[in-house]
Formats: sequence, structure tokens, C-alpha cells
Amino acid sequence: MIEFHLSDTFAKDMPMHLQSARPATAYGLQFYAHRVTVARRKCVIVMELQSRYAMVFCGMTKKQFEQFPALFQERLWREVLSICELENEDDMAFMSDLVLGIADEQHYQPGNNRSVEAHISQVGEQLAWMVHNGIYQLPVYGNEAFVFGLDVNEVPRTVDGGQTYFQPYIVFRDFWMGMLAFARKKKQGRAGEV
Repeated sequence: MIEFHLSDTFAKDMPMHLQSARPATAYGLQFYAHRVTVARRKCVIVMELQSRYAMVFCGMTKKQFEQFPALFQERLWREVLSICELENEDDMAFMSDLVLGIADEQHYQPGNNRSVEAHISQVGEQLAWMVHNGIYQLPVYGNEAFVFGLDVNEVPRTVDGGQTYFQPYIVFRDFWMGMLAFARKKKQGRAGEV
């Protein structure tokens, strides 16, 4: 399951998906999301709580806001498979099923986290600066957004004023690789019981 915490700004675009607020579940991935305007287009920045891995969705239309759960699920699936660089077809199929299964259930509620919001603001500023200075065109399509994401997710981050810096894409990749290993071990354990 994926739990989304939407900023007030983004929540205005997502009334069709908003649900009642509830405490975070231990097994749900926590994402925070905010909408910004870059080059007069609506852009959504989504960031995972633990890794601070960011994904951008630019040039959003009303129809795309309505379809956001499916758009997010597909992008997450593509990005996880890309950053994990799996070479074994069995691992790719297993990871694909794992990501799609987790992203199949999504819960949207208002919410914020000041630390995550600060990192989302940095991503928004970097996006606006790069578009304004002609380094990137607004990354409207998934592959363009992924390339921008590779740049932004290599920026070292720290949380809660800590002295230890990390790269979001490495933490996010390691999380999914750990999930793959755990799910495989669990499956093998069940196969051994038969």
C-alpha cells in the first residue's frame, strides 16, 4: 500500500481521490506530494519519506489528476525497474509484480511534513531554475521526467539536521532490492512447506 500526504495546494486538484485522514500504517510506503507551477504549467512533485526519492509529473491536466493513481503506479513501476538494473528475467518479473502489487492500493489524504516539504521545495526550485535557464525543457513525458529525476535524486540530502548525507536514488534502490530479497525468501519458505 502507498499512502499519500497531499499539500493543501495539491489537495485542491485531487478532491476525487481524497479520503479521510488516518494514522500511517506500518506496512505502507509514505509519499508526500505538492503541486507547483513551472513555465505556467502545473507540476506535481512526489517524494518518498525515508529515501527522499523524488518523482515529478509536469504539465498536468484535469484528466491526468483524475488518472493520477494509475499514472503514479506506472511511473513507479518503470522507475523502480530502471534504477534496480535487474538483469535476470525472473527477478524483473518478480520485482514488477511486487511494485505493481504495492502500488495497487493507494490512500490519499491531506498532510505535511516540514522536513520533506523543504526537500520538495528544493526539487521545485531546481526544476524551475533548469527550465528557466534552458538546461531542460519542462519534462512533460515520463522518460524526460525520469532523466530529470536521475539528476535531482543524485543530490545528497540529509534529514533532521543530521551530519550524514545520502543520495536518494541509492536509498530508494536499496529499499526495493531489499524488498525483492525479502519477498523471494518468503516465497521460498512457503514453497519449502509444501
